[in-house]
Amino acid sequence: MADERWSEAFPQSGVLIGISSIPWREAWKYGMRAWRYCQHDCGHVIAAVSYAAAALGWQTRLVEAAADDAVANLLGLNRGEDFLKAEAEAPDALLWIGNPELRPDLERMLIALDSV
Repeated sequence: MADERWSEAFPQSGVLIGISSIPWREAWKYGMRAWRYCQHDCGHVIAAVSYAAAALGWQTRLVEAAADDAVANLLGLNRGEDFLKAEAEAPDALLWIGNPELRPDLERMLIALDSV
């Protein structure tokens, strides 16, 4: 059942990439500027992925409708009880690579995720 829900939510061509950061790894060195540097690094990742996709003739689109909670759910970052002693990861962005006309349906993906 979950496989059917995923196939309905996710187009047959393309890939979804999630990006996350661990702000503490920057905070020990940069202090209050850590969050800014995490966002800067996220921008570098988006640019590098976009250039690589363009070189292959694909397009990259930011899934703007995805709130932090939704991205955390999709990436499995919402399981705080599993990572009590580990460094917390923050969801940064969700990228769709493929045909921009065939973007995934975020709501359906979250429903499919809940059914797993």
